[in-house]
Amino acid sequence: MHFVKVLLAAIAIGLISPGAMAQTATTSPQEFVKAASSSDMFEIQSSELALRKSKTSRVKEFARMMIKDHTNSSKRLIAAAKKDDVAVAPEMTSKHAAQLEALSNDSSGAFDNAYVDAQVAAHQEALTLMTSYAENGQEKHLAAHAKKTAPAHPAAFQTCPATEQERFSGLSGSGHDVGSSRRCGVCANPLALPPPPGTLQPSSGRRCRL
Repeated sequence: MHFVKVLLAAIAIGLISPGAMAQTATTSPQEFVKAASSSDMFEIQSSELALRKSKTSRVKEFARMMIKDHTNSSKRLIAAAKKDDVAVAPEMTSKHAAQLEALSNDSSGAFDNAYVDAQVAAHQEALTLMTSYAENGQEKHLAAHAKKTAPAHPAAFQTCPATEQERFSGLSGSGHDVGSSRRCGVCANPLALPPPPGTLQPSSGRRCRL
């Protein structure tokens, strides 16, 4: 659906925003491994869920990419931790477990939107974690893993084919009037990003593509 493509196209911009790059306090190697492992597990399991629940081919394609990327990331994390003599006990944090349960129980009919929102949040958190540990981590191999992994988070979404032109072209025909805010004036679904100047005017009579 077009709404999902709008959200996917917005993710890369959100991930590289100043807020996403904010640094956290120094993280111990044990805390880093636990957080990174949980992040990979959540991405894999939520994407496996998307393959079962989504009816959108684009979302399933993206989910398969996430499973592959985070399976590889998890293997690299375990290898780096072993070299630095840091124990790895893969277990999802209570926060990630609750998010996964919420996705699993979602019956709103808008699973794709909930899944993409979860990907945005998870990758923002992971980018902050990796960037911080790459700069401040004391363990050589874990810090190297963080440095290598950090760019993969925004890059994952930059591979999405939805472009600025695609997101705001062909805006007629669906029946949803677009207001001046970032939400559809009828269905209230987020439009994710304001349109480029002159592309989508509230008074133009154009409509959203949801």
